[in-house]
Amino acid sequence: MAPVKSITAVRFHGANNITVDEVACPEINHPHDVLFEPHWSGICGTDLHEYECGPVLIPHPGHPHPLTKAEPPVTIGHEMSGVVVEVGSAVTKVKPGDKICIEAVISCGKCYACSRGQTNCCTDRGFYGLSGIGGGFAELSVAPESIVHKLPNDIDLKIGALVEPLAVAYHAVKLGDVKEGDTALILGAGPIGIACILALQIVGFSKIYVSEPALIRRNQAERFGATVIDPLNEDTLERVREITNNAGVDVTFDCAGNQLVAELALNALRPGGKAVIIAISAKPFIIDYYSLLIDQEKSLVGSICYNYQDFEDVIDALRTKKIDPSPMITGTINARHIVEHGFEQLVHHKEEHIKIIGTLKDELLYHLV
Repeated sequence: MAPVKSITAVRFHGANNITVDEVACPEINHPHDVLFEPHWSGICGTDLHEYECGPVLIPHPGHPHPLTKAEPPVTIGHEMSGVVVEVGSAVTKVKPGDKICIEAVISCGKCYACSRGQTNCCTDRGFYGLSGIGGGFAELSVAPESIVHKLPNDIDLKIGALVEPLAVAYHAVKLGDVKEGDTALILGAGPIGIACILALQIVGFSKIYVSEPALIRRNQAERFGATVIDPLNEDTLERVREITNNAGVDVTFDCAGNQLVAELALNALRPGGKAVIIAISAKPFIIDYYSLLIDQEKSLVGSICYNYQDFEDVIDALRTKKIDPSPMITGTINARHIVEHGFEQLVHHKEEHIKIIGTLKDELLYHLV
């Protein structure tokens, strides 16, 4: 590859201030570095939250991230796929030309959680595409080999950009400890709610119910094989009781993130059932622990991100065609226009989309025409 002095990257400067900038070309500085060309990157709910009221997970100005030492402006995009361009001298997992995706969690490798393999719970956890060491909305990026996953050659890189959100859902499903014959209720059919349907299918689950107010998202959930409930026209809890002969479901997944939904996630459970909270709430809420948890020995567990094996399991499910997540993609855009065609679309028409993905590679957009 010919030497490049600068590249185009989409960067977060502050709330409502995301721009397309020319930045220095990233280089391999460590033997385990992987230089790659991002092809597609998804806009996540986290990205949208940063756009509207950040920085939240992105470091605050004057307070660099403890691991990356970076502060705004930072390149964004943490749901990505691409092609390897060059590798450091010690890299063994991938080679130039390989298709890859990136496991976005950055961890210290030293804290108690990291020592137990829970890198997603690292004390100083950061995120590739948020914390400042690179991102998917750039013409080139560098990542450590430890967070690079090789994709099979026959996987479309648009699908490769969905591995990260699918891994989020798959991790939550594992925490839900679902068993054959169990019933599941997903509350909210946004990107992670839809991903939960697919993650449940990876583990052979079929009795999946989804409560979602937006018609387009209900239709998507139904398309992926779930039985849908319209909470605007029927009582979700009453419908669950009817479906389960008044017993309740075995596991619920809160993909919405508010007090009413969190309470519903617990109320809809059978005695001894488990509620998994995936959504991040904008503000705290109160739970009546006695009536919602203790009285019927129910469990409440939080789920954050994923681990290395979650990524590998999702990639294997794509390789073996256990799932087809392609209908999740409801928009493909030129990332040079990410504000108007991406973020503003999601601000004003969020209920019409599951996942918008973007690229800075013009030839990929021309190929879609």
